[in-house]
Amino acid sequence: MESRAVIGVPDAYELPALPGHAFLRIGAGELVRFRGVHVSGPADPDAVGEFAPSVLDVIVDGFRDYGPRAQPILLPPLVRPPTLDQLWPALPEQYNQRRLLAVVGITDEPRKHSQQPLVLDLSGEGVPAAVAGTFSVVGAGPARGITAIVGRAGSGKSILAATLICSLVVRHSPEDVQLFLIWPDGGGEFQSLADLPHTGAVAAAGRHAADSGLERRIVTECSRLIDVRERAFVDAGINSFAEYLARKAQGELDDPYGDVFVMVDGWYAIRQQSDDLERGIAMIAQRGSAYGVHVIVTAQRWFDIRPSLREALGTRLELKLSDPAESEVNSREAAALPTAPGHGLTADGTHFLAALPRDDGVQDPARLRDGVATLVARCAERWAGRSAPRLRVLPRVIPWAELLAPAGEPLLRVPVGLDEELRPVFVDLGGDPHFLVFGDPGSGKTAFLRGLARSITARGTPDQVRIMIADYRRSLLDAATNDHVLGYGASAGALISQVTDLADAIKARMPGPDVTTDQLRSGRWWQGPDVLLLVDDYDLIATGTTNPLDPLVELLPQAADLGLHLVLARRAAGAARAMHDPVIHRLTELETPGILLSADRDEGMLLGVRPTIQRPGHGTLVTRRGSPVTIQLAYDDAEGTAAG
Repeated sequence: MESRAVIGVPDAYELPALPGHAFLRIGAGELVRFRGVHVSGPADPDAVGEFAPSVLDVIVDGFRDYGPRAQPILLPPLVRPPTLDQLWPALPEQYNQRRLLAVVGITDEPRKHSQQPLVLDLSGEGVPAAVAGTFSVVGAGPARGITAIVGRAGSGKSILAATLICSLVVRHSPEDVQLFLIWPDGGGEFQSLADLPHTGAVAAAGRHAADSGLERRIVTECSRLIDVRERAFVDAGINSFAEYLARKAQGELDDPYGDVFVMVDGWYAIRQQSDDLERGIAMIAQRGSAYGVHVIVTAQRWFDIRPSLREALGTRLELKLSDPAESEVNSREAAALPTAPGHGLTADGTHFLAALPRDDGVQDPARLRDGVATLVARCAERWAGRSAPRLRVLPRVIPWAELLAPAGEPLLRVPVGLDEELRPVFVDLGGDPHFLVFGDPGSGKTAFLRGLARSITARGTPDQVRIMIADYRRSLLDAATNDHVLGYGASAGALISQVTDLADAIKARMPGPDVTTDQLRSGRWWQGPDVLLLVDDYDLIATGTTNPLDPLVELLPQAADLGLHLVLARRAAGAARAMHDPVIHRLTELETPGILLSADRDEGMLLGVRPTIQRPGHGTLVTRRGSPVTIQLAYDDAEGTAAG
């Protein structure tokens, strides 16, 4: 049966039971009987010993050096990650002539019998076919610079992101490429990247803790840069960013930046930190690529990246996932990836191994910190004397004495701090008669009230402005001189009496039937000073069934015409519930501006902004006339602190 199954006839069954006897049939041809040569025996019959060469050994030795070697069927598997300096020699000279090409690893394509350097094209300009054939190019469309690296914890996301950064800065000068690094987890072993001459700012947990909110400053600066370049494109008739750079090189445009990269290593932490921050980075990704502003993010799951950002991605690198079923490339290929860090898939399913961000040839991930530091030092030496523009940040301390109101400024328009462009920020109680301040204890509420009172009383006489203070903790005793103080309510009984008298006095200013239209038009049919009521710790005052400020509620809408100004500070804790309080509710209806200082984000939206934990005096100014502005409040020199 076996003979018939192989050669179609039973003849092989009749062969002698001796080694070497066989039949050969090719296709439908006739059977050819033959006897094979015995090659396992000794080549020399007279040779003796266990290691005497066989006939096969002699034949193989004769062909060993004959002709070119056959190509191996399989290339060796990718086991040890290469270093950047091991990949550079395999790249053609044209690689160094193209903008924003970054080698980040090595690909493995067994079906093509190919292992090539993996290169990211982040420029959106494309790579000539003749050049691209020498390495694997990843990136699609004009938004190639918007890059996502996704993988589970320990998959090598941070290593790959650092490799991408190092690959860029080695080839591009600090004038050509600038970096803004955001590390919610502190940066770990890659903190030395902050010392690159290309780095404009670093926002990292535990690093420069005083610069809380630096992430927002980075987003603001990049958004401003996009707006500036967008206007330049229109005004100068520019069609592409490559043309923009060419005209900038010719001196036609004044722009200290080149290609700007915002790297966020830990996207989920950013989402948890602030919705506004997440939306700001997503907006940069959507708008920035055409104007040379790029975003690199790392995340543990694709679902952590909202559609608004995911749709803007031009380059996607997927490392080992916790659940291969969540793969956006190929779930079967994702499940087959090795568990070692650095193994991943490109968007077209090509397997790759990420390179290590070092140039010393040491293929040891355990000693990565030293390797990165060495590369950074060499890069700094190469670009010595050249550096990226440093991001201007708000100072931690701004004395009130440095914020002098310009000559001729209205009395009730008071400079209270600086915005992110280091411009004075004003609270205009003449235009908006009331003001709200929310923040946790120690965030700067009391210091703001003290500085506001001292600034106004220093410029105005008691005939122009008088101040009434509601302060159960008696922390504003020195906020104003006795000549300006109309009353100081340090207890409920005293405050009720003073506010009742104030309400009666303000009601007396209501226009009567004898007021002419000219007087109404001028807004001054009454005589007397403006009254500024400062309320500190309103949460201590508005307790129980009686609120000492209730007599003023009906007067708040007409306060601007009656010379009444209410500045109210309250703890952020429970402020969402306090919105039903009659006083705060009426102020909210009047779209009263305010400042939100440091507070727990779980308190919910306050003044239309979600709070965050910030340093004292750092907050968000919200007005009716524009978008929220990040500011740093000044502190009073006499106190030496912004907290309160």
